Formats: sequence, structure tokens, C-alpha cells
Amino acid sequence: MKDLEIDIQNDIVIVKVSPNLTQYDYMEMRGYFTSNYFAKQKVKIIIDCEKVLDLPSIAFGVFSTLARDARRIGGDTKLVHVAVQLKKIMSRTHIDKQINILNTIAEAIQSF
Repeated sequence: MKDLEIDIQNDIVIVKVSPNLTQYDYMEMRGYFTSNYFAKQKVKIIIDCEKVLDLPSIAFGVFSTLARDARRIGGDTKLVHVAVQLKKIMSRTHIDKQINILNTIAEAIQSF
């Protein structure tokens, strides 16, 4: 998996998604979060999509799975800075019902 830009503020993990991630990178992302954060009870995750205008379909599944896995252990996952065209896809596929989509990181932090 390519390097993810990760910042931890208090108990919130903020990951910035890069536009050059491949389908394989997204598949590896779930295992990475499971072993590095969920196992250590760091379950508040913000995924920042500011630099991304398009996502492979596997990314939507990974985001939904991360949200589900975080909720199972008392946490949550939020998406921020999601492009309009991606929001439309998430709405049509009902992914927006599984993961909160907010406008800014500050808004996401406050919503935990």
C-alpha cells in the first residue's frame, strides 16, 4: 500500500486519501486500520477526500467496511471534503446511509 498521510489528534485518526491510490491500495487499507488502530481501540476515523475527484469502486466498499468495523467497537468513521460527483454516487448506492459525509475536518471532529 502506498503511504497514507495520517495525523492523530487526541484520539481521532485523520487520513488523507491520495488520488494515486490503486484498487489494491484500498484493499490493503482495511487491514492496515484493523491492525494499527482498531486493535488499539482508536476507532474515531476521519477520511479526508479533498484531493480525490474519482474513486475506484473498491474504495466505497472499504469506506463502508471501516465504518461498520469502527461502530462494532464503539467508534465511528466520517468522510470529509467529498467531491459532488462522488456524493451523488454514494447517495445512489446508499453508502451515505452507512458512513457520515461532512464538509470539513472541524465539523467531523465536533460530530464525534
